[in-house]
Amino acid sequence: MIIPLCWMVYALSEERGLFTPSGFAKGLSLLAFGLAIATLGYPANDLGIFSNLWIDLHYGIQWRPAWGSWMPLPAPALTAFALATLFMTVKIIRKQRPMDIGYLGGLIALFGAALRHGDPSATLIFISLASLLLVLGLFQESHRMAFLDELTGIPGRRALLTDMKKLGRRYSLAMVDIDFFKKFNDTHGHDVGDQVLRMVSSRLKQTGGGARAYRYGGEEFTGTSPLC
Repeated sequence: MIIPLCWMVYALSEERGLFTPSGFAKGLSLLAFGLAIATLGYPANDLGIFSNLWIDLHYGIQWRPAWGSWMPLPAPALTAFALATLFMTVKIIRKQRPMDIGYLGGLIALFGAALRHGDPSATLIFISLASLLLVLGLFQESHRMAFLDELTGIPGRRALLTDMKKLGRRYSLAMVDIDFFKKFNDTHGHDVGDQVLRMVSSRLKQTGGGARAYRYGGEEFTGTSPLC
């Protein structure tokens, strides 16, 4: 139950670096979750007046309803996995980021490990799969951040330089610049200017004939298309 909830919290939180207040908070919470998991097997008889509370906690974690004998996992664990899956799926639909897909795939792999609890070889395979999916998601997210312009959602200058090497000898190239954009920004504000950039990029994305639009920088855009 603790692992899927911890996984969900980390997947839904924004990454702001390790050496930040948010990063330290994540590290401390991860340590707290690890200690909580490690102490679940502590003998209740050694806790004195807290022994009954410890027994009740274990009973709650392992609880199954009378009609739930078919359940592969206790009800709280299944609820935690279902809740985490729901929230991560919603985030994928909203953000459409590779790292979120990696988190969801890792959660499903952890669910498989939980179903095969008691089988060390199967557990190792599922945990390795979860780690691999996270690494792949991280690589894809790094690629997206490097080659995709965050504001407009179209490829950036680095993607243009990379794709130019694949165009061959015959291609067309167009440069688009928004006239008087600085004056427009100063008059109406940067938020409205960002809306203009997004609107222009969305129109350029609709260009047919195999053309592809890029944000070259600032209010400048580039379009390329291979020629037959």
